[in-house]
Amino acid sequence: GDKSFYWKNIYDADANVFDVFTHDIIYGDPKTALDDPSSVAVSESFAQKYFGNKIPIGETISNDVGKSFKITLVFADLPDNSHLKYDALFSIKKNEWANTDNVTVRNQLLYSMAVYTYILLPEGYNDQAFKNISDSFFTKHMAEVGNFINATWRCWLQPLADIHFQSEVAY
Repeated sequence: GDKSFYWKNIYDADANVFDVFTHDIIYGDPKTALDDPSSVAVSESFAQKYFGNKIPIGETISNDVGKSFKITLVFADLPDNSHLKYDALFSIKKNEWANTDNVTVRNQLLYSMAVYTYILLPEGYNDQAFKNISDSFFTKHMAEVGNFINATWRCWLQPLADIHFQSEVAY
């Protein structure tokens, strides 16, 4: 309709976000919620602001450039004591870099991404093994472009429980 709001806590997320993090699901199926590039999962507050007490599954919202997204899931508002703060999760499949078959474009876009990446590791995982994987990824996918633009990239592990009080990472 004619309602328009600014939301600063929105992110793109992989479809497995509901497998990795615990959410209280109010409506929708977390297994398929972000499968479609035009889908969006929203917080209860987000849904109520636009749709009141109506069940919003299947409703559409539009962004500031007129692109429409279908609400596929509603989750309970996240607790205040979490560093995860978002009101809407859009399918990452909507992004150009997630859908291009052009390797050159994907490699260039790796340097322009500002993303949080969360991974599940087995108990007792060897951090050095991750460093080797990260270094190998850089060499294989990013070094050529990095040398051309005089840029570097690094990736490291930080336990989730350490983020709130011990993180040295901005934002």
